[in-house]
Amino acid sequence: MTDPVFEKPISDLRRRMLQDMSNRNFVDKTKHDYIRHVEALAKFLDRSPDTATADDVRQFQADQIAGAAQPSKMNTQASALRFFFTITLGRPDLANQLARTHYPRKLPRVLSPEDVGRRCHINVRWSQKIYDYPISSGRCHVLPSLHRSRTKLPKCST
Repeated sequence: MTDPVFEKPISDLRRRMLQDMSNRNFVDKTKHDYIRHVEALAKFLDRSPDTATADDVRQFQADQIAGAAQPSKMNTQASALRFFFTITLGRPDLANQLARTHYPRKLPRVLSPEDVGRRCHINVRWSQKIYDYPISSGRCHVLPSLHRSRTKLPKCST
């Protein structure tokens, strides 16, 4: 089944952008995504995206952030519009207005004392030997053990 993005009547601007992407060996999914992001800008502006100004680009990104767009979407959109403005339109001044969104830093997982006790031994089967990795002072020490076949590990002393 063909993609609806490629089935629409093609404007000269879309044809030029598709040709620019083909010249750079972009895969179909990337072409689809880039066209979709330029379409979103055109819909926001309610006019052709080649008439955009620096202020329009800033307002578009602010609108996307207000709509709770995720950082991955914002960054893909910035890449698509940067390609559109720089390569297709030859207007790198507008591409400089596009901001990248940083991913929020995740808090580290904090283990309870019970979780630490359960994770005290980690089994790794490696070339028919089982190695125990007892956790001591935040560092793992490798202790080769005897060949064991499905025997229970001793409890970790706390």
